[in-house]
Amino acid sequence: MISDKKMMAVLGSPISHSLSPKLHNLAYSRLGVKANYQSFEINSGELSRFLDAHTPELWSGFSLTMPLKEEAFQLIIKLDSDAKAASAINTLISDGENWAGINTDVFGFRYIFESFDVFDNKFDSVSILGAGGTARAALVALDSFSGEINVFRRSKARDLSLGLANPRASIRDWEDVSEAFDSRIIINALPTEGINSIRNLIRRVDVVIDALYHPWPTLLSESQSGRYISGKDLLVAQALRQIELFSGRDIARGEFFAFLRSSI
Repeated sequence: MISDKKMMAVLGSPISHSLSPKLHNLAYSRLGVKANYQSFEINSGELSRFLDAHTPELWSGFSLTMPLKEEAFQLIIKLDSDAKAASAINTLISDGENWAGINTDVFGFRYIFESFDVFDNKFDSVSILGAGGTARAALVALDSFSGEINVFRRSKARDLSLGLANPRASIRDWEDVSEAFDSRIIINALPTEGINSIRNLIRRVDVVIDALYHPWPTLLSESQSGRYISGKDLLVAQALRQIELFSGRDIARGEFFAFLRSSI
């Protein structure tokens, strides 16, 4: 007999530090939804085999983190507009027979921009560190930003997808990354080792939005005296939309953000 309990999980590597199971299980308990949200260590190249064994008939959905966001984009046929624009998927949702690929990172960035009043001071420049799925989600979310957008990347391999995510963005060589800190706002989408590699180049800016929260404290949290928005904020923001999709419920987003953010 198939259980009527919703089954979800976060997939990626490394995954042991993920706060997603705690966030999601708290949310479903608060909503009164019967659900079990787990975590699985899935390395690059392993997603297809995992999905073969964990079918949409039995599982309600998956959250995807490094290094699976681009891998999923190559596997899933049905995509929402944000996933297409970012060339990356961070959420798989079941319709009972097939998977649909969704990008709630874009929603998360937009939620942060609005709820934290990031652009209220009329900042005219943003720099993004990195070129992966999280960086491209930020670019898509900046579609209505009229100021200067610079993306600093280490390889030209993702230049096409960066341009698709936001044609207005200037793609900059990594050797010029010190110039990123001339911007008023920094969005860090690098992994820990990436941001640590430019430790000596970091300067203080008005606002930092950091995708990292582990290990804590992050390098950028320690080096900034301006406004710092952490990876925990972004994690909770994007999870709001995942919770709605996985539970099939509308939620009071501001209330749930405060509740979940206070729990981690």
